[in-house]
Amino acid sequence: MFKKTIFSLAIAALAALTVDARDINIHGKVTFNSDHSPAFGVNVRDLKTNKILATTDDEGNYLITADSEGSLLFENGGLTIEDQIVEIDGQLELNVRVLKAKRVLDEVEVTGFSQKKNFVLENADLEVEGNMLKIKNYRVHIPPKMMKSDRRLTIQPAIYNVTRDQITFLTPVVVDGKHYAMTQERMYDYSIAKDTLTQSPKYQVKNGEILKDNVVIINDSLYLENPGDDVFAVINPMIEDYNRVIYSDAFEVARGTINPFRFLQYKLNPIDLNDSRYAPNDVPEPRDTEGEMHLLFEVGKSKLNPSLGENSKELEALLNQFKLVENDPNSTLKGFNIIGYASPEGNYETNDRLAKERMQSALDWINASYKFPKKVRPIAEATITPWSEVVKMLHADGLHSEADQVQNVLDTYRSPDGRMIAISRLPFYKTLLTGKYLPKLRRVSYVITTEFYRPLTDKEIAEIYNADPSKLAKHHYYRYYSIRDGKEREAILRNAVETYPDNFVAAATDLSKIMLDNNEDPTEVLAPYFEDYTTWRTLPVSTRLNYGIAAMNNKKYALADSVLSTIPDELPEVHKAKVYNRVIQGNINDAIVAEVGNDSKLNQVLILLKQKHNAAAWQAAQKLGDSPVEEYVKAVAAHRVDDMSDYDHLESALRKDASLYEIAKVDGDVVDMLENLDLDSILPKSATKGKQKSK
Repeated sequence: MFKKTIFSLAIAALAALTVDARDINIHGKVTFNSDHSPAFGVNVRDLKTNKILATTDDEGNYLITADSEGSLLFENGGLTIEDQIVEIDGQLELNVRVLKAKRVLDEVEVTGFSQKKNFVLENADLEVEGNMLKIKNYRVHIPPKMMKSDRRLTIQPAIYNVTRDQITFLTPVVVDGKHYAMTQERMYDYSIAKDTLTQSPKYQVKNGEILKDNVVIINDSLYLENPGDDVFAVINPMIEDYNRVIYSDAFEVARGTINPFRFLQYKLNPIDLNDSRYAPNDVPEPRDTEGEMHLLFEVGKSKLNPSLGENSKELEALLNQFKLVENDPNSTLKGFNIIGYASPEGNYETNDRLAKERMQSALDWINASYKFPKKVRPIAEATITPWSEVVKMLHADGLHSEADQVQNVLDTYRSPDGRMIAISRLPFYKTLLTGKYLPKLRRVSYVITTEFYRPLTDKEIAEIYNADPSKLAKHHYYRYYSIRDGKEREAILRNAVETYPDNFVAAATDLSKIMLDNNEDPTEVLAPYFEDYTTWRTLPVSTRLNYGIAAMNNKKYALADSVLSTIPDELPEVHKAKVYNRVIQGNINDAIVAEVGNDSKLNQVLILLKQKHNAAAWQAAQKLGDSPVEEYVKAVAAHRVDDMSDYDHLESALRKDASLYEIAKVDGDVVDMLENLDLDSILPKSATKGKQKSK
């Protein structure tokens, strides 16, 4: 019984050992948990052997052979993912979701020149030129023992943008040993182009057993939407032989950007519309002419007597109006109406008949004196002014009691004759009404209808603008804001651009000038005119200049360069914008250095720093003043030449202007210095919230 038990246990142990030792082929896909996108460059490491079994491709796929009961570590040195351990548990397909690495610049550890495992790394400089972030001649030293003839070396550089939480992989450097290259060529049936890595422009084959000088050079660049973004650089070297990945890791090699020109001093001057061709022409508007005549008729008679009173003068003035229309090439007579208004005293029917006869008599005289065009049919009308107008005039003159008495009559009597009798009995009828107010109701007016074109007057434009700005035509707007200044001009321009958002280049240009002077961004106002680059050269110089300045203010230096390059270098404002945009993008020659340097002593130092003339930069920096920015630049220059005053200058700058801390955190020239400063004693608490931790 005892022996049988021992035998059974031995069988069980052997069976268990057999299961534990079984290797299986495992495939799967690694994706990000947040958006299920593939996770590229993730190492699959066997925790038992600590060997990297595979690295995921650009689709996140991997294929390995591992112990069915083992454990896998999915990692890439914190480059893109957080480490994750997964139990295999006999699964042939193992899909893994990982979390994105929560890396911030504060957490990156970089040493000046150190050996991490097998690679020797130097500090890399991330230089900013305009919108381009550049790694220049970064050297990776590889021990000869790691790179043999039967191996492939791949170095994948990447830029992590902390501000935007984005990682961008740059062009990989791929180096094949002599025998590895031959094996790959044979495997792909001498069509090496099938090997995607060999298509890298930085692919090379080394004929010797080791790399020349054991150094790989990395040069690359990346477009930055905002050159002020918080970034750091990493490299992911990987060495493989014919069967497996031998070595893989990820190193941070640079943090912060080298960009002395972030403090460049310059002032760009936008300009108003300087091309009269784009000023909208004044367009005349159709208008009728109205007027009044004072014609006198004998009492009780309807026939017009031209010689009575001022009748001759009044009629002559009317005839002159006709002649003006006739002699104006921009007008055509279309109609004529004459209207007579009689006062309400007396018999209503008699007044109505007499008024109509008088207007017809006046029209007969006009017809006899002026020959109207055949299509014009003059019309004579007559009407009796109601007593209610008398009530209004009395109230207007403050005679409220008299007005109320007349109104009481109107409310009491409905017939015209009844009202006349009652009003004639009022005590002030003869002394006030017939003497002062009733004569005012007797008048003759006329309307000359024409197709008459004339520009609106400034007063008429103002009336339309105050009633509804959207009703003004572009030429009205242009005239209206051109004769005004200050806040009133700005308000009119804003209404003009709102009314014509994409086809009023004059107003958009003039408004952009005001906005730039006020440190506002006019991009939204000007952008509609720059949607089609083929039409840029047709726009006014002032429009292009202002848009270029706006682009520079927004750190869109490549766009500014494209726009400004379309403008002749004639105006001083254009020349200045071009020069500084070239400098910022790293286009530095002797003439530009002299011009920019002459603008300020600070600019001289910044140019020397950009050119890496560090000793000369420090010498010139010591002549600067003690403003916060000048102290900061002194710290940069001193730090580059290892002058012991560098920390003093940086501390002085931060004490004077705490906002410079935000720049220092992303400045590759000084970011390492922050670790050795007591920031809590230098900066207010609000400025140090979430600051870097000392290493």
